[in-house]
Amino acid sequence: MKAFGATLIGSGPTSEGDLVLISKTAAAAGIAWAVGGQVTGAPNPVLAPLAAVLVVEATIYQTLQSGLRRVVGVVLGVLLALALGRSLGLNAWSLTFVLLLALVVGRMARLGGQTSQVAVSALLVMAIGDAVPGYAQERVYETLLGALVGVLVNALIAPPVHVHAARDSLAAMARKLSRLLVDIGEQLSREDVVFAPARTKELLWTARDFHDQVAEIRQQLDRASESLRYNPRRSVFVSPARKPAPAALLVRAKAATEAVDHIVDQTSGIARALADIGEGRAGADWDTVVAARVGKVVTSIGNGVDTWSRALVADDPDASERPGEEPPRQQLIHAIEEARAQLASLSQHMAAHGGDTVGSTTTSWLVVGSVLADLSRILAEIDPVGGAHRTAVSTTPAGRLHLLRPTFSRLRRKLRAARGRLRRGG
Repeated sequence: MKAFGATLIGSGPTSEGDLVLISKTAAAAGIAWAVGGQVTGAPNPVLAPLAAVLVVEATIYQTLQSGLRRVVGVVLGVLLALALGRSLGLNAWSLTFVLLLALVVGRMARLGGQTSQVAVSALLVMAIGDAVPGYAQERVYETLLGALVGVLVNALIAPPVHVHAARDSLAAMARKLSRLLVDIGEQLSREDVVFAPARTKELLWTARDFHDQVAEIRQQLDRASESLRYNPRRSVFVSPARKPAPAALLVRAKAATEAVDHIVDQTSGIARALADIGEGRAGADWDTVVAARVGKVVTSIGNGVDTWSRALVADDPDASERPGEEPPRQQLIHAIEEARAQLASLSQHMAAHGGDTVGSTTTSWLVVGSVLADLSRILAEIDPVGGAHRTAVSTTPAGRLHLLRPTFSRLRRKLRAARGRLRRGG
């Protein structure tokens, strides 16, 4: 099924989620038809699968919200039709009045996308209710049944969790930032350093474009956070593999997003400095020796950001990708230590020999200093030990599988608190 779906709707995490949602929607419709026929006794309970198809959404919370709104909309429409339809009769004027009132009621009830259900239900009951006895009751029962089946199917059969997709997008963006930093470092390390305005502007625009990607990742995180609401997979696993709970991954992903947002700002600052040099606003040209040393540091930190991107998706920080290889978190710590040593050495060189460098000016050294400051801030963002966003990288091994205990821990605490209050009251 997975391979067949990939040929139809494409491949990737999003496409796999769409395929699962399509399959669950079809399954919910079939189950609603079967259950509707058994419960209501109707030979063709078409409204039950219709409701199931319309309420199944990408997350459990959205499905529950859509199902509740649909049921309320149908009930309100049926009540309006029963209250006004018989007294007003069925004609163009009465239909216009009832539907206008139904749409106003639906808007006042804040039913969102299900607002039209009030008008649709009122229209169908007025038009069909007299010809089909019991149609109004059947519409309410079958809609309620279909919505309930849709919610249960979406919650119990592979309930959607979008945390991993958001985290993967975040890691992919970090890798792109890494490549941009390495590109800048390689340009600075060339023997014939040439800050062509067209090239430096291209680097600046590329860095600034990352802000739009950060906004998209924040939207994915909002969706991931919503997918955990009322979701049994928030802390319950179906696999015996060592991995953290989705709720814990979401906390890490939010911290990493803040770090990436700041890294984009700092990378844009570095690109802005190069653009100033390319356009002649930074004094004399850089000395090639200093430029090469700065380029080496930029490349080193770019590689560190790449290591950080791998550490973000490492569920177990003590596990290595290959036998005999250091875990990503330990690799990241070593990369940061090396980059900081290079930064310290370069800063000492600038302090000791800044005035002796050929072609140096106060303005050009200020630009060098701003680049080094941005590089130091990037290291602070990805530092898993003492950085501002160190929670982005897991520091402890993932716990083994827990089944129902985490899910009911809050309920047990409430029960113990209630029992204590009763004892104190007695």
